[in-house]
Amino acid sequence: MFDLPVSTGRIAQAIVIASMGCAIAVLMTAPLIGGLFVLLRDVFGALTLPFSLLFGMAGRDDHAAALGHVVGAMGSDLLRHPVRALCAAALCGASAVLFILARGRGARAMLVGAATASVGAAWLGGYPVALVLAPGFVTECLCAVRPAAR
Repeated sequence: MFDLPVSTGRIAQAIVIASMGCAIAVLMTAPLIGGLFVLLRDVFGALTLPFSLLFGMAGRDDHAAALGHVVGAMGSDLLRHPVRALCAAALCGASAVLFILARGRGARAMLVGAATASVGAAWLGGYPVALVLAPGFVTECLCAVRPAAR
């Protein structure tokens, strides 16, 4: 927060909170949807089991490969790194908290810590998350250069 009017500090806080919140939403959406696809795959697998049994009793085995391909391919690559996404979301939250609490003597250190946490979240989250975090990171860096003198 700059040595400018209070409204500028509030605008900076709003930018950082919005940026970190959107990044957390981006990070948490993929594992949630991936979990839904895994659930659907299991449900469809259970639904196709009686048909596989009936076709097998009739002596036809050519359907099994097709059913296995349809059910097995659902949601295969969506749950790549859920722990990595969770760590990146935690770093986004820590960055926002450090930015909001940056006051007094340790303000500069807290602002640098907030910017460092943003860089860590961008590294763990990848390119799309880094683009969402960019406005908050720039704001944190600008405020770290010239913190409020309260």
